[in-house]
Amino acid sequence: MIERAMNTHAPRPTRRRTGGWSVLLVIVMGMTAAGQSRDLEPIRALHRTILTVDSHVDTPMRMPTYDIGKRHPLGIGMVDLPRMEDGGLAAAVFAAFLEQGELNDEARQRAILSGRAKVAEIARQVNANPANARLVKSADDIEAAFREGKRAVIVGMENGY
Repeated sequence: MIERAMNTHAPRPTRRRTGGWSVLLVIVMGMTAAGQSRDLEPIRALHRTILTVDSHVDTPMRMPTYDIGKRHPLGIGMVDLPRMEDGGLAAAVFAAFLEQGELNDEARQRAILSGRAKVAEIARQVNANPANARLVKSADDIEAAFREGKRAVIVGMENGY
C-alpha cells in the first residue's frame, strides 16, 4: 500500500547541482598548499555565486522587538539582513515556533492565533525591507531573489501542534 501511495505523487522536477561546495573546498585546499591562504578574494568571489540556505533560524522568537533590517551585535545569536548579506547567506527559513499546550479546542485556537501573528510579523519585517529582502514561497522565488541580490526569507512552522 505504501508503495502504491508513493507512486501516485507527481515526479519531482530535477534541479541542477552546482557542486559549489566541492569546488570551494578544492580551491581552499589548493591555495593553502600553494601558500596563498592570505588572498581570500577568489574564495569570496566564488562564495557570492553560490546560493546558500540556512534551513532553520530562531530569529522570530525575538520578534517584534528584534528588527531584522538592523545590524545587531554578535553574541545575540540571531540572524539579521545586514549579517546575511555580509556572510553571503542567500536564504533562510525563519521558524515561527509554537509552544505545545494542552490538546483541546481552546489551546488549538490560541496556537492558531499565535502562529498567524508570528507569520504576520515575519512578513511585516520583510516587507519593511523591500530593497534587501523578499518573502518567498518556492524554489523559483528563492532563485529570483538571489538573482536580484535580495535575501530570501522562507517562513517555517515549528511544532505544528
